[in-house]
Amino acid sequence: MPEPPIDSLWKTLWEASRVLDSLLSLEDLMPVINRLVCQTLECECASLLVVDEEVGVLRPQLAVGRTGEAVEAILWSPGRGIAGRVLSRNCAERLNDISQDPDADFAIEASLGVQVRNLVAAPLGRDGVPVGVIEAINKLHGEFTEADLQFLHLLAFDIASAVDNARIYDRERRERSQNEILAHVAARAARSVVLRDVLEDILDAVEELVPYNAAELYLLAPDGSGGLSQLVARGYAQERPAAAAIKLGTGLVGWVCQTGHGVIVPNVARDPRYVNTREETRSEIVAPVHYAQRVIGAFNLESDKLNAFGERDLELLGAFAAHAAIAVERARLYEELEEKQRLQRELSFARSVQQAFQPRRSPELPGLDLAGHNESSDEVSGDYYDFIHIHESHYGLALADVSGKGVPAALIMASFRASLIAEIRNNYAIRTVMAKVNRLLVESLDPGQFVTAFYGVLDTATRRLTYANAGHNPPLLLRAEGRTEQLTSTGPLLGSFAGSTFRERTADLHPGDVLLIYTDGLTEAMNAAGEEFGVARAEARLAELRSRPAAEICRGLLDAVREFAGQRWLRDDVTLIVLRSL
Repeated sequence: MPEPPIDSLWKTLWEASRVLDSLLSLEDLMPVINRLVCQTLECECASLLVVDEEVGVLRPQLAVGRTGEAVEAILWSPGRGIAGRVLSRNCAERLNDISQDPDADFAIEASLGVQVRNLVAAPLGRDGVPVGVIEAINKLHGEFTEADLQFLHLLAFDIASAVDNARIYDRERRERSQNEILAHVAARAARSVVLRDVLEDILDAVEELVPYNAAELYLLAPDGSGGLSQLVARGYAQERPAAAAIKLGTGLVGWVCQTGHGVIVPNVARDPRYVNTREETRSEIVAPVHYAQRVIGAFNLESDKLNAFGERDLELLGAFAAHAAIAVERARLYEELEEKQRLQRELSFARSVQQAFQPRRSPELPGLDLAGHNESSDEVSGDYYDFIHIHESHYGLALADVSGKGVPAALIMASFRASLIAEIRNNYAIRTVMAKVNRLLVESLDPGQFVTAFYGVLDTATRRLTYANAGHNPPLLLRAEGRTEQLTSTGPLLGSFAGSTFRERTADLHPGDVLLIYTDGLTEAMNAAGEEFGVARAEARLAELRSRPAAEICRGLLDAVREFAGQRWLRDDVTLIVLRSL
């Protein structure tokens, strides 16, 4: 068969590039790639394997003629089979007799649903990063030629670019969807006290982002017996004797509750921890449910497919588990106080939640002295502070002030805190954490509601604080030589503008320096004459107390405000974080 003329070849490549560049999602892209490969190379079918960015393996995206499920269950490691070899060597290949190839993996190739006789394969890469492998399988007439190989190699550049762009587009679309769904769950959890309704909402929301065939939420018995009770479940037979026997340390759920670590099991048949309570299950994912720095249960999803879950799924499940924890604890307290008046029940619940959120003790940091304190003007507070151990020598310092007072402000604060912790676990960049938390708040808050916040990451080894200030009162950094610096705003307040961006700044702490992070209840406290305590008085009092321990500085500042305001003391919440560099 004569080779196509050069002009025709370049016209075909140009048309292919134009068509591929016009498509945004992988779903739309796959049939177009298949049609292009099959028509231009006159082959029986095409196969596209894309690098899974999470686990670094090849995952099938397109395999015409396959049954579907069998291919999805197989992951090609770089170097395995012909596709793996092409990827690892980064070199296109033409094979007109597959039976003679030592790397031919007939178990894998057979899962395509065709008997593979010959093929040409080309690696996909973009900017030096592997994207995947494209294969044209079974020439319809005769054998693949060197021209076929060269054409596929050229076409691979456009396919790689289109696939990479589509992955970026799908990832951004998925993140938008995740933010919207998480915001809905947070809002529903804040409004409802009916636990089953909230948990059913969470299961619905999880299924939109992490498809599953069965799901359940377990709770540890509060009496410390190690028993696990099932709060809600879907996809299981009504009678499951094995489920009742699950205890702390037993099965994947029991293991997660015991260790506090999430787990992904690609194949449950190969995991000795697995307890078979559902015959169809092939893979499983379990996330711990944390509350007040302890594990109170586990969130479990099961799939009828192998390799159904990845790291992103575990992160998402952890975020949902945080909302489930709030719902569970809120429902528990509601039941305990059901005989009392409704207002008193809500206030007591919110206060207990907030106390659990606050650090029980300040971390001991080498060469540093850290303390925090919150004084609430009511039974509940709209202020929040936390010390978050990120990893090794890095600690997060967070302080926030919610607009309004009472229960509404406390609920917003709880939602903010859950979103902040979830995003800190998912993202290390401070500007990314603040931007994502802001988008969640925009979706869940009513007009006029907002949060001001200061979040910084302290490197205890270098004593460098990297921070973002979202419309909050500028913290005061009193230098050893006596001058004061203000850590001014690096972005707008949270919850008002969806597209807000935040800058990061740094402040190096030297021996003798003292940092004060505070809410406006400190500086806006008024005396009987209508005067505010103000930044100047706070700075002067901080200078007087600078040589004392951080906890005493907190108490000394609060005593000064209390003495200044007299009867008008504590009209607003006051929260402080003091950090001394020794």
